[in-house]
Amino acid sequence: MKHLIKRWETGAETPAIDNAPEVDIHLKWVWGAYAQLDKSRQWGMSTAQPIQLSEIESYARMHRIDDDEELEQLITTVQYLDSAYLKRLAQRNK
Repeated sequence: MKHLIKRWETGAETPAIDNAPEVDIHLKWVWGAYAQLDKSRQWGMSTAQPIQLSEIESYARMHRIDDDEELEQLITTVQYLDSAYLKRLAQRNK
C-alpha cells in the first residue's frame, strides 16, 4: 500500500486508489474493524477460512462495543465483507 501512496503523491497513475470505492463516514469504524480482524484469520488447506464469530465478539469487547445495535452492525457487516472476500478469493484460485 505504501508504494501506491508514493505513486499517487508523485502524480503517477494509481487505478487502485483512483477507483477505490468511498466508504460512508458512519461505516468507517466497521471497515477498520474488518481490516484488523482479517489479520486474525485462520488458513487451512491453502485457503482462507472465515473470520470466526468469537474473533468479532472479542474485538467488540476489546473496543467496548456494548450497544446491541452497534454490535449487530459490526457482526453483520464483517461477515458480509468476509463472505465477499472469500468468494472473490475462491474465484481467483480456480
